[in-house]
Parts: sequence; structure tokens; C-alpha cells
Amino acid sequence: MGGMMISAAAEKNPELFQRLVYLTAFLPKSGDSIMSLTKKDSRSKVPSVLSISYLRGTSRVTGDIADVFYDDCSPEFIAFAETHLVPEPARPNFSKIKLSEQRFGSIPRSYICCTEDQGLSLEFQQYMIGRQPCDKVATLKASHSPFYSIPDGLVRELLEVSE
Repeated sequence: MGGMMISAAAEKNPELFQRLVYLTAFLPKSGDSIMSLTKKDSRSKVPSVLSISYLRGTSRVTGDIADVFYDDCSPEFIAFAETHLVPEPARPNFSKIKLSEQRFGSIPRSYICCTEDQGLSLEFQQYMIGRQPCDKVATLKASHSPFYSIPDGLVRELLEVSE
């Protein structure tokens, strides 16, 4: 959900940002929601692990999350991650974002694609970049969580796309 959050923050206070860097993240256009974007990624495995409780107003990932988010992470980390997942409010998944060219659009954007991501497929990442261009794009051979699986490689790419 980080891509939606940084986009909304940039729209609200663009003066606080020099550049937005999306790491295998949702890259929205005005009017998009997480759910509307998710429906466009036919290869995503997120629907198989996402459970929404409309009564409680929460969403939660359950089941084989390792395959979706942590495929190239250590078994120890996967066990740690599974014990720390908690329900999250579901409403942000359905909320449409409002973005303007004058605010959000005035900030340079970079995107780091992760080729092995099962949560946001590479094709879908490329689709989002095609409809909301970024001036710098990099690629990592990693799952959805390169900050755990290849932190050194991620730092190199972050430095590269942040210049």
C-alpha cells in the first residue's frame, strides 16, 4: 500500500518531496483505488491470500504468504513475518485517490521493478509505469520484499534512481 500512501502524501504536501521512489508498488492515477488496480493484475497471487472481513472492516493476509510476498527470503524471516501480520483497515483498499498535475505531478518519480514479485506482477508494474511515467526505472531480480532478501542490491538501486 506504500505507493498509494506516498502518492497521497505528495499530493497533500508536494513541497516536502524531492522525488518519489516506488518499490514494486502501486503507482496510481487520479481516481484509482488499491482494489481497482489489483483487479487489473491478472497474474497477482494476492487474491489467494487476502481475506476481507466486511463486518469488522478489516483485511488480512492469510495462507501461503511466503509464495506471494517473501519467495526469496530466508525461512527464518518468513516465520518471523508470519507471526507479525495483523488485520489492517480495509477502507483504504477501496478509497479512490485524487491526484493533480500541479501537486503530485510536479514531483519527479522513480520506480524499481521486482521481476519475481508475485504480489504485483512485472507486467503489471510495467503497465502502471506506462500510464504514469517515471523518469528513472530500475529492475531487481527479487520478490516483493527485496529489503529483506537482497538489501545491498536494493540500496544500490535506490541510490541510482534517487540521484
